[in-house]
Amino acid sequence: MTTFFRYFSFLLVICSLESCIAFRDLEFKGISNHKVEEISLKNGIKLNLGVRLENPNWFAIKAKGGEINVKANGINLGKFKITKPVKIPKKSDGVLEIGVEAKIKNLLGSSLLSIISMASKGGKLKLELEGYVHASALGLSRRIKVLTTEYIGL
Repeated sequence: MTTFFRYFSFLLVICSLESCIAFRDLEFKGISNHKVEEISLKNGIKLNLGVRLENPNWFAIKAKGGEINVKANGINLGKFKITKPVKIPKKSDGVLEIGVEAKIKNLLGSSLLSIISMASKGGKLKLELEGYVHASALGLSRRIKVLTTEYIGL
């Protein structure tokens, strides 16, 4: 009976402390830079984005996976995925280098030529990002929604 009481008490303490480690939302502050790593028919397109993020939590967060649908000036570019896990340091406010990729078949059906012509003219490109990213910390996992519009120079 005392063993049951100990396990029950331990479980009760763990459940009550779980609310203390709730994620506070990360603050997305924009894209500071971008670099095209690779464009090929076999591997698709790989980009390296400098993303400005603020993590107000007292613990580091690991982001991985997920899908983000990208539109450039209203033209759907398809779904991009994070290529490798990214660790967001605790109480941080800075730029993180995040690698993303998309298969070329997603891009071919999405007016790729019009995007190339826009890029050759220069100016600003309106990017609409919508989707989610998997984030985990302290044994808890959460799906973080991404919904933003950014303007980047070409």
